[in-house]
Amino acid sequence: MKLEEMLQAVKDFWLPNHYHLAEFPLLNGDKKPFALILPGGGYKMVCSFAEGLPYAKALNEKGYAAFVLKYRTDKKAKYPAPLDDVATALKYIFDNADRLNVDVTNYAIWGSSAGGHLAGCFSSGEIGYKKYHLPKPCVAVLSYPVVTMGSLTHEGSQKYFLGKNPSVEIIKKSKC
Repeated sequence: MKLEEMLQAVKDFWLPNHYHLAEFPLLNGDKKPFALILPGGGYKMVCSFAEGLPYAKALNEKGYAAFVLKYRTDKKAKYPAPLDDVATALKYIFDNADRLNVDVTNYAIWGSSAGGHLAGCFSSGEIGYKKYHLPKPCVAVLSYPVVTMGSLTHEGSQKYFLGKNPSVEIIKKSKC
């Protein structure tokens, strides 16, 4: 990843709450496995500077393409919006696989904190990859994830992802 690309990604992440996919492909050689990185932030914001861009840089150095997703947060984070954003990002990557030089049969999804919850939910199937008719990730890396939306959850994540007073059904459905 070049310095100019990283600076542009940083500028893009300062934009108001919206979907954005930062691309860090490796365009030389054979098609590369890739990781879709979902930084945390309690569904209030996306901490791409700590849990996104450094991961992408490290993966690039190891020979993997990487993509950092800024999914919808805060008032726009209500289920299923962040999952829709993950599916949109993956469909974009799959549709542009040749240009991005990625192997679509070999991808991982990485998430930290609330991003770990999102990665876990997407990887579990029912409300994730199966719902969106996408292939299952080969690997899910969950770094200190929010793993439940029940009584022991991170209250902020639950509030933004499920809204106030979520039903028992949606709480059960959204655990990873």
